[in-house]
Amino acid sequence: MPEYKLIGSSPSEIKNGDKVEVQVEGLEGVKLLLVKLDDKVHAMTARCTHYGAPLVKGVLSPDARITCPWHGGTLTLSFG
Repeated sequence: MPEYKLIGSSPSEIKNGDKVEVQVEGLEGVKLLLVKLDDKVHAMTARCTHYGAPLVKGVLSPDARITCPWHGGTLTLSFG
């Protein structure tokens, strides 16, 4: 499995409850949203799948949901 290097914050630098948008080295235009909740870092798309809103500006709730800042829809983090 290939390894990818993140440009921006390292997962170890993220505090619980924080959201950080990072780029992936070697993959032009690819951005991920790293979210740390309960000492676990989750990676997901950086944009809302409905309207393309930047999810880093969304609200992260304690029950692992991110609310889109543009239309109020929610995405749930996967713990699988």
